[in-house]
Amino acid sequence: MKKNGIILVIILITMLSVFSVTESDKSYKISIDGKTSDYDQESESLMRSGTTALESSFDSYWGEQNELTDIKCTWDSNYLYVAINGVINGNNFMVFLDCVHGGIPDFKPEDSSESLSWNRSLTFVNYYPDYYFGTWPDNSTPENYKAVSSIRDERIYNNSELESGAYFPSGINGAFEFKISWDELFNAGPGNVSAGAQIRISACITGAWGGSSADVMPDNSAGASSDGQQRVVMDNYAVIKVDSDNDGKPDIGVNPNERLSFIVPDLPHKPNPIDISNLKLDRKIISTVHGQKVLISFYLNISKTITVKVFNIKGDEVKTIIYDEPAVIGDNNIHTNPRLRWDGRDEKGKAVPEGVYIISVTDTDRTFRKLVSVAVVH
Repeated sequence: MKKNGIILVIILITMLSVFSVTESDKSYKISIDGKTSDYDQESESLMRSGTTALESSFDSYWGEQNELTDIKCTWDSNYLYVAINGVINGNNFMVFLDCVHGGIPDFKPEDSSESLSWNRSLTFVNYYPDYYFGTWPDNSTPENYKAVSSIRDERIYNNSELESGAYFPSGINGAFEFKISWDELFNAGPGNVSAGAQIRISACITGAWGGSSADVMPDNSAGASSDGQQRVVMDNYAVIKVDSDNDGKPDIGVNPNERLSFIVPDLPHKPNPIDISNLKLDRKIISTVHGQKVLISFYLNISKTITVKVFNIKGDEVKTIIYDEPAVIGDNNIHTNPRLRWDGRDEKGKAVPEGVYIISVTDTDRTFRKLVSVAVVH
């Protein structure tokens, strides 16, 4: 009977190793070299649900050579381990980590556009990164940054508290990873976390200085576009519970993937690009003599701030109908915004000369711009 008990214990230990639950020490298994085969696919590669991948390998608006594919995450008593897989050709991986109150809400703040080391057109909703990491294909050592305020960061070089590495054997296809101590994250002493601690992770591919992203992981609700200057709003992230028993220690012997949730759980792998459709007028000609007005309507797939202007055929601005006002998801017309009409007059209320005029509908970030024409007669 005693022999059977010993065998049972051995089997249980073996099972824990096979399923790669969090352990007191992962250093024997995971090397911070950018090679992510030492993470377990079942428990340490984050999944959307069951065996459904967190990220699609074909949803980047910059094509298959700039594509995120996977986030891996696990931990031990002293460190959190995170890895990102994907393809980047001439661009960058960025990973964002939020664990305490504060952080950076906007990577391109209007009042301090050059304050952050990696200035990118990214805005975060209810998620303010305390740390971020970035790399590119020919860089074997990712750059690591810590938020010191909402508009300032400081670079952290590899040390005993934070270590990162990257590996791109094909030149564009590869991964990078990092391990960061709990003491660095929560400042509660070695091996300690805040009671009930959780971490929030997201990632994206970014372009050059001031540019934005065509692929976000996990998918955001606003989508993205092929325009590298479009501001991207990151409103979704993976949430992983680290301390479920509230003892101020990272839970050991648990499956990280079973601790996973999302702020927006059911988004498609291919987010809808921000777009306006069905822009139309209720008439093609208006007469200022008869006091006629043209009614404007359109369909918007994402709630955005819009501007509606009128230009003459030479491109001169004649009238601003709406400036930086929120538009609803769905049909926009005089019922949702009574100002969506034009009476053929300029900013001073004077009737414009007869001719053809262009009505432009755009958003603040110039993600889209649609035009439609109307003739004015007297």
